[in-house]
Amino acid sequence: MLKKLVISMLIFFLYSSFSFSIDRDFHIPHEIKYKTIEVKTLKDLENKPTGNHVYSLDGLDLKKLSVRSRKEVFISMLLPSIEIVNKEIDRDISIIETLSKKNSHTSEEKKELDRIFNSYKVSAYNWSELKKRMIKYPTSLILSQAAIESGWGTSKVFKEKNNLFGMNAYKHTNRTYKEYDSIKDSVKDFVLTLSRVNAYKSLRTKVHAGEPPEKIAHGLTSYSELKGAYIKKVQTMLKHNDFEKYDDA
Repeated sequence: MLKKLVISMLIFFLYSSFSFSIDRDFHIPHEIKYKTIEVKTLKDLENKPTGNHVYSLDGLDLKKLSVRSRKEVFISMLLPSIEIVNKEIDRDISIIETLSKKNSHTSEEKKELDRIFNSYKVSAYNWSELKKRMIKYPTSLILSQAAIESGWGTSKVFKEKNNLFGMNAYKHTNRTYKEYDSIKDSVKDFVLTLSRVNAYKSLRTKVHAGEPPEKIAHGLTSYSELKGAYIKKVQTMLKHNDFEKYDDA
């Protein structure tokens, strides 16, 4: 009896010490800083800066490029933005993983939590649901869908609004297209849409299960009116361009 009591007290002490350590030692990670580069000519892509950066299309007409050059330019414009979006998601995941274990939160921590829960449209402190929605969508699928939706960067809505995926916005009763400050903002909005809309619940489950991109694509049934035909289109784009090589980059 005495032995069990001692063990129980030891477990309680260790747990209390662990909780206290988390409460005392955690510091919110710094925001991901990056530079936005306006792309007016191909030279703007050739002079790659050091450090985090993203691109914003501002005049370059990809239609004037050869098919091969167009694809290379398109990919080079997207990859830095996808990297920043993934870094931001990693940052938020680390915040949630730690703060979900704390007994209380500072005003700064509450502010961060409000931002994250609101971003994913989850009620406050519903930790399990939030964690299910927080996904890092494969780079290969982002590239595949962006290439399909924007015609490899030749669509008018991409050229004028940095809108890669034809995302809609509504002004009063009129439907229009969303306008973004950068390619990164377009990618982030796209990933957030897949993260919080109920129609993509199976897709998120596949991502968390670590399934390959080809199988994750089956969760896109509700993304397009084409249904299964759209999934096959994405899978074909994925394979034909060997996009999966960018998932491990």
